[in-house]
Amino acid sequence: MHCNINRISTYASRIKLDAILDIAESLEVQIIALQETKLKEGVKLKIRGYNIIRSERQEGGGGGLAFLVRDINYRTNDNPQFTDSELEIQRLNVIWKEKS
Repeated sequence: MHCNINRISTYASRIKLDAILDIAESLEVQIIALQETKLKEGVKLKIRGYNIIRSERQEGGGGGLAFLVRDINYRTNDNPQFTDSELEIQRLNVIWKEKS
């Protein structure tokens, strides 16, 4: 198994993530964007070879976003918070040939 996930909701979630990682490996994908991760703050997510940039829904259940990034230069951005909306945003800048 490629990943070490503590307290993910189901075994099926781990299998799906492994399938995504296998496809990404075969296609040499450098950034994977995931939504509805349903991870809570404090839950550890480690995947060998990837940097993980994630955000959790502050209130309520579900939601959550994550970028899995490998082998590229990037910078994280502050993500806007909308108090009157269920909209979730996560951004990052890719640095290519010294340009954002």
